[in-house]
Amino acid sequence: MARWPMPLWRHWRARNRLVIARVRMHVALFNLHDWSSPMTILTNRRVLLGGLALGALARPSMPAFAQDDSVEALLKQASETMAALSSFHFHLETVAGSATIMGALELRDVEGDVVRPASFQATITAKLAVADVTVEVISIDGAVWATNPISDGDWEQLSDGLEDGQAGDMLTLVLNPESIFLAALTILDEPKIDGSEEIGGLNTTRVVGSFVPTDLQSIVMGGTPVAMDEDSPIELSSAPVDLTVWIADDGKVIQIEEEGPLLDTESRDVIRRFTFSNFDQPVEILPPT
Repeated sequence: MARWPMPLWRHWRARNRLVIARVRMHVALFNLHDWSSPMTILTNRRVLLGGLALGALARPSMPAFAQDDSVEALLKQASETMAALSSFHFHLETVAGSATIMGALELRDVEGDVVRPASFQATITAKLAVADVTVEVISIDGAVWATNPISDGDWEQLSDGLEDGQAGDMLTLVLNPESIFLAALTILDEPKIDGSEEIGGLNTTRVVGSFVPTDLQSIVMGGTPVAMDEDSPIELSSAPVDLTVWIADDGKVIQIEEEGPLLDTESRDVIRRFTFSNFDQPVEILPPT
């Protein structure tokens, strides 16, 4: 228990003695007044409320935890909680700017699932030239398949999980929230608690910070494998990007918003938003047939 300085304790005790004395005075006057008188009732009511207010003001406030300690503990809890899940659903939307994948697809919206230990599936809504297209993606233990929007949605294997596959790694990097966005929780620079907010009916704590995408190359990330070493053809941006995280009371990450390009090929004003739900729900991911 925190120990208050002696002068503050004595001051608090003295003021509370004053409150007790006032209460005793009114008890003693009980038999000296006509309690049926409206004026007497009103007067004593005011005095009693004043005494209660004085007692409230006399209570010392408990010291608050340092925010740095609180935010680091919160981010640690969030990372561990998300890593312990067997599965979760995610929704990714491009809020502003543009992000291009697979050379020509301008990413708009993604719905998908992550299943531990190393699988994910996603449905991409994107723009190809002037047409809107849908692309399905499946990844299991590093092997990645995707439908080709040009050839009537035929499945193509982009990576076998054993050798480098640039297209498969790019899809994993951008689509699977484990690859960068959840991993970034462990390297946020100067994170701060930025208030609370209700997201999807859940009370959350909002944390803001920034990170440098190239710093993730030195992190051994869990989940779906992706080539992130110095020889990788994937060029992560070396400029800091802003990250806002909404964390529920039980440690689950409910939403992440990232502002700035992860790749050198993306627009400077790109903003992405991930929303997470359906935690630990049964999901089966199978190779395409």
